[in-house]
Amino acid sequence: MLSRRWAKYVTALLLFAMVVPGALLVINTLDRDQDERARSEDARRSTCRSLVVRLVTALDAFTQQFDGLTATSDATIPPMPSMPQLRTEAAGFDQQLARSDCREAAARTAIDEWRQAKGATGPLADAVRAALAANVLDVVTGPDAGARYELTPDEDLATVLSRMPTGSTVVLPEGRFALDGTVALVQDITIQGAGRGRTLVTSRAQGAGLVLASQVTLRMSGVRVEHRGGGSASVLLLRAGTATLRDVQVAGATRDDRAEPGAEAVLSGGSGIVLAGGERLSMRGSSATRNAVGGLLVASGRPEVRGSSFRGNDVCGVCYVGKSSGRLRDSVLVGNGAGVTVGDRGAPVVDDNRIEANKQAGLVVQGASRPRLARNTVRGNGGIGVAVYGAASPQVTANTVTGHEQAGILVDVAARATPDLRGNDLRGNGSAGVVFTGRSGGTASGNTCSGARFGLVLDGSAAPVLGRNDCALQDQRSR
Repeated sequence: MLSRRWAKYVTALLLFAMVVPGALLVINTLDRDQDERARSEDARRSTCRSLVVRLVTALDAFTQQFDGLTATSDATIPPMPSMPQLRTEAAGFDQQLARSDCREAAARTAIDEWRQAKGATGPLADAVRAALAANVLDVVTGPDAGARYELTPDEDLATVLSRMPTGSTVVLPEGRFALDGTVALVQDITIQGAGRGRTLVTSRAQGAGLVLASQVTLRMSGVRVEHRGGGSASVLLLRAGTATLRDVQVAGATRDDRAEPGAEAVLSGGSGIVLAGGERLSMRGSSATRNAVGGLLVASGRPEVRGSSFRGNDVCGVCYVGKSSGRLRDSVLVGNGAGVTVGDRGAPVVDDNRIEANKQAGLVVQGASRPRLARNTVRGNGGIGVAVYGAASPQVTANTVTGHEQAGILVDVAARATPDLRGNDLRGNGSAGVVFTGRSGGTASGNTCSGARFGLVLDGSAAPVLGRNDCALQDQRSR
């Protein structure tokens, strides 16, 4: 019996000796695996934090360039990166997150916190920060560029515009939407209303309501945008990029000082649309009304305006200053201070328009400008139909100029200027059809004059080259 008990005891000892070391080995192995997993998780988290910090640091450094800038400041606005390039780089960042097994939620949180942080300040910095965040987040969370968003009346338009990724369309239903401050647009966007008689956007912003501040494209249709309030403000300011307007009305721009617009004052408010640094504007079937300076003030680029109207603007319906060009055609300019003014070195084409009942003159050409004015109907505008001053050398061709108190066309330019008047029909213009005065030179041929006291008057020391004109000549020059 004793030997059997010892045998069981020995057997148990042998089993214990065999099992316990194996169990300890398994436990030690599990502990090592857990340690390695913990170290791996710590490394992953560190890598992810590093990636996000690098991204946010780069975004913040770029945004600092815009610190303190306003849309109407004279300072040059730094260029924005192209949004396709930005989205490509964001896609590369997203791939790094995936390779490092990083959670997108952490990246979204960090970028959103950066967007709301108090870093660079000012309307441009805010717009740039929002645009960068919107596009990076859009790529990281699943690309939705070209999204279509229908605004509801209780949503804030400025917030929605700032947070849409590039290429998006914001749809505004019938109703009224308010902008309390300047909204700077730095990415491609379409604003689509229900019609300019049905969708109204009001702005109380000083300087400008909407500003295109980057080399991007704004498309706007079916909207009326109106400034309501005092101070100095334009409605739509194009500092860069391209804008396309269809069935859009801009109105109500104000300015404390209503001096004549010049190249040095284009950012000081008062105009419905200002092209100052922008490259192109395409405007059709639209209007600019009741603005303190100009309906459209062009200081750069080549706007193409067709089938639009400019009414009740205090200084000019369309004003060209600086080295501007472009084309204005098939449009109506009524009840402005002057229908069209061209100054500085402007060289637009103004053709086939109806220009009437403007308070001072139909067309005013001055500075060293060289516009082409053709086939316009210029009727009943204050004292003068077409006034040419300074060193301007316009081509004035085949216009119908009628019903002015003083003269159909008045030329008072420096001797070196070369205005060219050809084939114009001048009827019922008070004192004279055409007047050359001062030291004016230039040429006149193929013009017809009727229904005025005098046909073609030469005054002062004017010495134009006269071809065959159907105008009675009145030479009043001193000998």
